Amino acid sequence: EWLVSLVAPHMHGEIAEIGAGTGTLTGRLGEFGRVTAFEPSESSFDVLRDRYVGDDRIDVVRGGYEDVGRDKFDSALLSNVIEHIENEPDALRTIWDALKPGGVVVFIAPAHAMLMSEFDRRIGHHRRYRAKPFARRLEAAGFEVVSASYINPIGAIGWFLIARVLRLDPTANRFLSLYDRFVIPASKALTPLTARAFGQSVVAV
Repeated sequence: EWLVSLVAPHMHGEIAEIGAGTGTLTGRLGEFGRVTAFEPSESSFDVLRDRYVGDDRIDVVRGGYEDVGRDKFDSALLSNVIEHIENEPDALRTIWDALKPGGVVVFIAPAHAMLMSEFDRRIGHHRRYRAKPFARRLEAAGFEVVSASYINPIGAIGWFLIARVLRLDPTANRFLSLYDRFVIPASKALTPLTARAFGQSVVAV
């Protein structure tokens, strides 16, 4: 819900969700426009397709950023996707080309190299992001950066302790219920105070 509230003001018209996974956000994006959800993983694609079969707001495509086409979309979302793409410059140029003039894209990506863990590498993260350098790379690809800031400062501390120090899986079920119940509300309240300096994720518009 927090992520939806962050991206909702920017999603409209023809929407590309690039790296939709199993569709956690896809249905919510369908409230703001017509969604084309791209997912390259066969196993995730099968879940995504079955989840939204018959939903005329959503088209599901087996593919990645390379398959988005040109001048097709009014808005796009990449939520925890760009860090998985080895050739980031090519991806940014391709996404730029996929947008209609005046189109907008929102990137949500893991923040801070100091939080890079073995778990990150195991799930295919090539990098973590700092807001200002990422904004400069977006500008180099042709985008006008409206904002690039951090969210979820408490989550960043938790990731450091669990994934870096203890070398545990920070997404394990035993952590998630406590995380959603206690950490997210507190971290959401703190984010306006830390948005320029620190957080678990970068949000770039």
